[in-house]
Amino acid sequence: MKKIVFSISKIPPGFIITILLTILFFVPIRLIDFIELQLLDSRFLAAQQSPQNSEIILIAIDNRSEDRLGRWPWDRNLIAQLINIVSKGQPAAIGIDIVFAEKQLSPLDKILSIPGAKEKLSKIELSEIKNACDYDGHLAKSISKAKNVILGYYFLTEQEEDAMPDEIVENDPKYGIIVDQFQGITVRKTQEYEKCFPPIKCGHGVETSTERISVSALTQGFLNIFPDTDGVVRKSYLVMKQGSDLLASFPLQILNAYYKMPGITVETVGKSDECIKNLKVGDFEIPVDLDSSLLINYTRKLDSFPEYSFVDVLDGKVDVKSFQGKIVIVGISDPGLMRDNWVTPVSDVTPGFKIHALTVATCIERRFVRKSGYFDALSAFFIFFFGTLITFLVPLFKKPLYSGILATFLFVSYLTVTHLVFKTKLIVLNITYPLSCIVIVYTAETLRYTGASLKSAIKKIFEKEIALKMLGETQKELSRLVRISDVFCPSSTTIVFDSDRMMEETPVLTWKLILTSLGISSGALILFNNDGSFQIIASTGNLWEKTNLDLIRKRMENDPTPLIINRTSDRQWFSSNEIKNLMAFPVVSEKTFILVALFLNKSVTEFSETDKFTTDDVKLAQTSALQAIIAIQNSKLNVALKQAQLETIFRLAMSIECRDRETGLHVHRVSEYAGVVAEGIQLPEPEVKLIKSSMPLHDIGKIAIPDNILLKPGRLTDQEFEIIKKHPVIGAKVLEGSSSSILQAARIIALYHQERYNGSGYPYGLKEKNIPLYGRIAAVADIFDALASKRSYKEAIDFDKTFEILMSEAGKALDPDLVKVFIDRKEIVLKIYHHYRETPDSSLFDYPAKD
Repeated sequence: MKKIVFSISKIPPGFIITILLTILFFVPIRLIDFIELQLLDSRFLAAQQSPQNSEIILIAIDNRSEDRLGRWPWDRNLIAQLINIVSKGQPAAIGIDIVFAEKQLSPLDKILSIPGAKEKLSKIELSEIKNACDYDGHLAKSISKAKNVILGYYFLTEQEEDAMPDEIVENDPKYGIIVDQFQGITVRKTQEYEKCFPPIKCGHGVETSTERISVSALTQGFLNIFPDTDGVVRKSYLVMKQGSDLLASFPLQILNAYYKMPGITVETVGKSDECIKNLKVGDFEIPVDLDSSLLINYTRKLDSFPEYSFVDVLDGKVDVKSFQGKIVIVGISDPGLMRDNWVTPVSDVTPGFKIHALTVATCIERRFVRKSGYFDALSAFFIFFFGTLITFLVPLFKKPLYSGILATFLFVSYLTVTHLVFKTKLIVLNITYPLSCIVIVYTAETLRYTGASLKSAIKKIFEKEIALKMLGETQKELSRLVRISDVFCPSSTTIVFDSDRMMEETPVLTWKLILTSLGISSGALILFNNDGSFQIIASTGNLWEKTNLDLIRKRMENDPTPLIINRTSDRQWFSSNEIKNLMAFPVVSEKTFILVALFLNKSVTEFSETDKFTTDDVKLAQTSALQAIIAIQNSKLNVALKQAQLETIFRLAMSIECRDRETGLHVHRVSEYAGVVAEGIQLPEPEVKLIKSSMPLHDIGKIAIPDNILLKPGRLTDQEFEIIKKHPVIGAKVLEGSSSSILQAARIIALYHQERYNGSGYPYGLKEKNIPLYGRIAAVADIFDALASKRSYKEAIDFDKTFEILMSEAGKALDPDLVKVFIDRKEIVLKIYHHYRETPDSSLFDYPAKD
């Protein structure tokens, strides 16, 4: 008897992919669901139409109505008048998408609430006046007289602060009116399922009209609208649960009234009626999901309903006969008044009452959008059919072109079919998975039958990924250095770069990038001097430490040709089994030194099919090494130039400070103090450096202040102080227009460092957070140093006393948050204070005598 061996490798990869995609179709994946929702929206937009003879008429409280009747809310007798006019037309139902949550006080009620008003008006007959001003009574009477008015209310949900326990809700008289009017939904339980998902949404309290108005209505329905996860309203939830009660939505109650109140019946599943299997109004079945949601048919345009302005109906400009037998829905369309303004697949601004109207129209016209149940099975069939068809037909074609034409034909055909099926039958078929199946299976099978198997293709892809992994990591490090900081200089568009760090790390990263590109794990750029010493210019890894550098140096001095060692038996060149091969060559040779590039342990990569060093590697490495030297030299020059710039700024600042101080150490202290605050509030390291570098120029404006004022030992006159107060603006003008981030930041500090947190500063008298952050930081540093340092007009204040004064100025002159950070870092401040403290030796006017 032969032994049957089953091997998964014999199964066509296209068939495996087809089975996998068919299974994934039934697994919720957020990204795929989001794509399908967007595709559904596009189908709604493509299939929109404006059918005539609608059974629904809208009356809108719009801008025109507000212009005529004043700002909403209006006196409720106006709503009563509207209901009286509409009811004369004998509509089938009147839906009011407005909640009258509080009692409206009439003008007379307000007068009578004044102490002693009743006694003073006792001789006047008030009953007729009071009756005329009883707006709630008028509205309740009109609603009761019409006999077919449906009011709305809102369920509170778990996320809302006013949500309350079920037992409290059940004892609420307003909730009792809702239940009594509705008389409940007839529930038929089934034991088919123990658990179900998604469950019906639950309420936790209600916000409804006043009892007097509520009790006059025929019935009431909840107005809640729930968007999908992307914020778009595509579904209408027809039933919600409050405790053990199932209650109907506003659109469902309108339908019930339209069909002469035949009653609502649901078949529930789950132990506690968690889900709905069937929903009927009389004998009319509405296809809802388990959570009672109904896909709204947005192929009917929102403006396809006859719509009248509230004032036009009130003025008699609308023939009441047009309401006969129709559903009339009253709601707010003015965007400035809408409580429920929603995004829908066809509009970014949709009033809630239009969404309710579209829900009712979807049911009355019986144009239901269907996408679950049998239609899920149909989508799964197409996935399986396309995948299987391509898997078995691709081998029959001799050329990939023919199989490509087949795949393209299936792709375009399915897109066309899904559009036509939706437009004519409102059936939603899945698009993402069937089309993905066509593309992926075609690609896999074409690779298999064109000489490159899927297995080898995948292997090659992984090899390439492994080869590029180190390169990618190096690129990430490089991009991290040149990444724009997320923090911008306040009141400025200057962007902060970590340029210092970038320049410092450029040699290492440049060298690492070269080695990674060549598939080399370790290496070094070594400068050998004639005296036998050497210097590592750049390196990656530490294997170079285990090589015989003396032997390599002698070899390069005597024979400048490239050295390639691929035999591990040549142990004189290295002392570790970790080293498999070696390549070295001189990059630059001079009389006093020789610069050598050393490379160790080459790997197979996408760029090279061998793990041995070759002459091709030498050519590529020589070119790369020269580029590395140029980059390294440029970075070192940039570092030196940056240091020279910073030193120039400091010395310029010192020369300015020495006009009214004996030493320039003030600029060092305030710079360090500002850095303490910036670090304390956790600004990024590049921004801390920027603040410290630009802080020395905070008083550069004093360069234009006359000496007789700046150096005056006594008290300044008001006129002299006004001149002093100009130095921030002068400093800002000196620094403005620069492309340097340091000078841009210095301009902000110079302009705002004299502003005070309580608005008492200058030049603009800004307050609190209106003062740019850099200015607030500079103020803390500058004031602290002014208190703690000796001046020509005062002695230095004790360190601890200075902190006490600083604390007293928190919230007055200084930002209290920044003062707290400064005080919390008191030990660091003390070290700076002592390190840059003035001494007789630090005076610019006393220079050491000649030896």
